Amino acid sequence: MKIFLMKIRSVKRIVTWLYMPLLLVACTKGGDLTSSNSCVYLLSGDGDAAQLVPALAHKGTAVFSGWLDEDVRTVTATVSWKDLWETNVTDTIKSIQVWGPAGAGTNGQLLTSSALQSTNATGSYTFSLSGKNELGKKGIIGLTESNCYYLISTSLNPGGIVRGQINAELQDTSGPASNLSKSIVFNPGNKTTLKVGDTTSIRAIVLPMYTTSKTINWSSSNPAVVSIDATGWIEARGKGLATVTATAADGTGVKADLLINVDMQLKPLDRTGWTVTVSSEKASDGGGKDAILDGNFNSWWHSMWGPDAPLPHWLLVDMQNEKEVAFVQVYRRSANQDTKTVMLELSSDGVNFRTMGALSDFDANSSASLAFFPASTRYVRLTITASNRPPFANITELNVGAYQ
Repeated sequence: MKIFLMKIRSVKRIVTWLYMPLLLVACTKGGDLTSSNSCVYLLSGDGDAAQLVPALAHKGTAVFSGWLDEDVRTVTATVSWKDLWETNVTDTIKSIQVWGPAGAGTNGQLLTSSALQSTNATGSYTFSLSGKNELGKKGIIGLTESNCYYLISTSLNPGGIVRGQINAELQDTSGPASNLSKSIVFNPGNKTTLKVGDTTSIRAIVLPMYTTSKTINWSSSNPAVVSIDATGWIEARGKGLATVTATAADGTGVKADLLINVDMQLKPLDRTGWTVTVSSEKASDGGGKDAILDGNFNSWWHSMWGPDAPLPHWLLVDMQNEKEVAFVQVYRRSANQDTKTVMLELSSDGVNFRTMGALSDFDANSSASLAFFPASTRYVRLTITASNRPPFANITELNVGAYQ
């Protein structure tokens, strides 16, 4: 039975932090260097195969996410990719490349090319760029002006199987150096799933970068599971979950939390006795609302049609008592993939709900999932806000999981 499928994707990481003299203490805006203490940019970019391999336009997607800190000329980023080739194709990722702005008749400067030997059609990779050689003035200006791009090269497609533009969004602007901290952001490449005995460094940034103090105080909610020193270096000491907290040292109380998982697995909860209520249903089409809990992928809930019930549609699951959950997974029909976006909400009383996020990235198994900090809840509400064939929607199975 294929309930509660999770892909554990290997993540190869290279985190290189080269601290060096401040060669550039400026903020790049519109290609000009203007005086300030520093600037931090959020980098992001969706990539696909359409530009490079038109025949694969329906496959091959990638996402670039990371940070540019002009103060130390450092980029730390993660590239995640999905379905780069069909299941009957054998290919190997050879490199992930980041290119600078292209001039007339040129391909631009190759900022980095990280060598890989990955045969995973779906996965991710974390890397960093530091220093003058990798991030010169043109490279920094190109990144801040959203003129750089990345691509993934494979054995069968050495010129690139996916490509995407890297967009930059300024996270702080120039201001007086006496300003206090406003937020703390964790580096997207931090490793959060460990085995007992593993050690790693947790990185975070205090924003804005021109604050008087950029010092972070570190703490762990469970030192028996994860210990952390004053520099952010952690050690996995025992099986369990621990929250690492980064607190700004300037007395503002600004902090951020990061959940660390040591040898814990997400497993589905027993659904016996759970009940479901819905906004509408066509019970003769798939079996009705209870089908989402029966473990049978040949039955399903379908929104009312003839007459058609309008979007949005909702399903409310009562687990009968309070449970600590950390994962929700839904399946839509593999034949009629109507369901497109599902908003997830949790509640302890069935009246006051908190939004956990959206499930929209359905995989080849017609499954979408969302993991989050463990939360105590009794009710799980799914609200379908978008359809691939509006206003129709369907769900075959729902799983709710917890760390064990």
